[in-house]
Amino acid sequence: MFIRNNSFSDFETLLEAIYDFDLGEHELKFKSIIESVSNDIDTNAEIQEYVKGMDAEDGLELLDDIRLEQVAKRLEAMYDSFEIYSACFYGIKNEQKELLSELILQ
Repeated sequence: MFIRNNSFSDFETLLEAIYDFDLGEHELKFKSIIESVSNDIDTNAEIQEYVKGMDAEDGLELLDDIRLEQVAKRLEAMYDSFEIYSACFYGIKNEQKELLSELILQ
């Protein structure tokens, strides 16, 4: 689902927005959050051991779901709300908008 021109603060919509903008051009702060979460997951022995016991495709899907949720939690802690406008994803804190990611539509 692509969220268009909407402001939101709920966790479920945030998850959808992160999923929608996964292939977008990420700003440095957003890219750093994604990389940090991915590193945390990659170095978590408990998660990696659990995934080893799964079918490869299911394991990758679970890792993606964990990454998505952890990125959303970090963003939720940093911003008051979020906005999608003109294929751009913004975090809003104290009424200041910060670009997180942009979809390059061709």
